[in-house]
Amino acid sequence: MKGENPSDFPIIFFSIPFEPDYERVLLILKKWKIEPLREKRTYPVIVAGGAATILNPRPLLPFFDAILIGEAEEIFKNAIWVYKEKEQLLKLLAQKEWAIVPLQKEKATRAYLQDLSKTKAYSAIASEHSLFKMHLIEIQRGCPRKCRFCLLGHAYLPPRFVPFDTLKDLINAGKKSFNSIGFVGSAILSHPEIMDILNFAARYFERFSFSSMGLSELVKNPALFKIMKQKGVKTITIAPETGKSLRKSINKDYDDAEILELLHIMEKERFMSLKLYFMIGLPGETPENVFEIAELLNTIQKNFKGSIRVTVSIFIPKFHTPLQDAIFSDKKDIKEKLKILRSIKLKRVHINLPSFHHAKIEALSARGDEHFGLALYKKVFFGEPLKRNIIPEKYLYNKDFIEKLIKTHPVKTGTTETFIKREKQKYLNGRLTPICQPDFCRLCGICKTPVR
Repeated sequence: MKGENPSDFPIIFFSIPFEPDYERVLLILKKWKIEPLREKRTYPVIVAGGAATILNPRPLLPFFDAILIGEAEEIFKNAIWVYKEKEQLLKLLAQKEWAIVPLQKEKATRAYLQDLSKTKAYSAIASEHSLFKMHLIEIQRGCPRKCRFCLLGHAYLPPRFVPFDTLKDLINAGKKSFNSIGFVGSAILSHPEIMDILNFAARYFERFSFSSMGLSELVKNPALFKIMKQKGVKTITIAPETGKSLRKSINKDYDDAEILELLHIMEKERFMSLKLYFMIGLPGETPENVFEIAELLNTIQKNFKGSIRVTVSIFIPKFHTPLQDAIFSDKKDIKEKLKILRSIKLKRVHINLPSFHHAKIEALSARGDEHFGLALYKKVFFGEPLKRNIIPEKYLYNKDFIEKLIKTHPVKTGTTETFIKREKQKYLNGRLTPICQPDFCRLCGICKTPVR
């Protein structure tokens, strides 16, 4: 954008990955001196997409002329993006099932690319100013494990993998620009051709980086450690999320013994840095469940000689997931659980604890509606606190209001209501659901034919 005025462009697209970015969008529009309110703006056309719009587009409705729900390959293959007058463009978008056009079409169905051999998701622009100094390629979408709190495990079903032959071209595209490559996906190591992919990339890149790792895949495939070691990976990252009692409830299908097995392999292969992710505030969680986290960390320190870093987050209820109707934990509950975690005095365990305030803002954004969006606008442009214009507790704790938000949600992802309710019951009963296998599984309602 250097040397250009953004407001001179006829269309501005925002890709919005996370809920807290709603406020950042308004800050950007303020900086660019672009009228944020859709009803008052005649130019330019402003369009939103990205993961956050699938989760909850409502806070964006007062600001965007159109909101596009789903994956770019399916949306941008349409010729409607050839420049047209604003009203003509919005009229055409209103005819697409994947578009929300305020005042014309208020609901949308997620568009997704079934065959990832048709994707070209990689770092097409190489720049020294890039945030990540590496060649990024996406090798997989959707998560087969379906953790019950996770948006990616439900709103991006079915899990799909980019074929190895396609990835060869994507890998080759960056070999002259970077000496590091980053593999992007929510369940990278579950790719059925993962070793072929890594061995091929190893010919051209000195260093590897992974956006996700899976404990079960690591334990089942020790060969992964050798190639990761050769390519500069120093830290193994896993996400148990809870102590042992709640792990089946969230659909994590491994126990503490498997974690200990991983530690044994790590020490054997000389990986001396472990990072773990945990979550507190899940429905029905007790202080005893949090003590189990402390017990697990104590066991890990006894059985692992390397450094141990822990990041703890607070559970945020998300639409489209089995826990979408859960209430957000109150401050007293979180404070009690954080006190337990602060009491952990383990020499080699470094714990990063969450902010209740930041988690509360994220929870409001995840559940907010147009009124919440306008409250953000008044905060950004006039300095008014959120609670002057909305009642935050209504979005977090009022079950009737939350149920209404769920029933009137403007986005359909493809999963059935029956599936979501069944998964909620399995959470309550501590029962597992098998990993997603689109070739024959029809549980969630999305797959009617096999998916590549």
